[in-house]
Amino acid sequence: MHHRRLKTRLAGASEWEEFGGVTTCQSLMGGIANINDSIVERPEGTYRSLGLRAYNARTDNWADWSLSGRDPTSIDAPGVGRFENGGRRHLPFR
Repeated sequence: MHHRRLKTRLAGASEWEEFGGVTTCQSLMGGIANINDSIVERPEGTYRSLGLRAYNARTDNWADWSLSGRDPTSIDAPGVGRFENGGRRHLPFR
């Protein structure tokens, strides 16, 4: 897997960081959720992460939680979004 993310987030930055990894994904609950186990190869070191995504057909929104092997007992609030015009769009936090 090839990852690409902004080096400085939420700051109007345009410089990207790119790194590799391996991900195994499994569909759950008849396709409304999936889970992935990832090995992330960042420049500062390799670590594991777990992602959980779920889709709510009533609201047409998805939620995306992430658990990092660097802090395995802490899960942040989910990223929430929807698909629009063929792409994924994050919604503002409420």
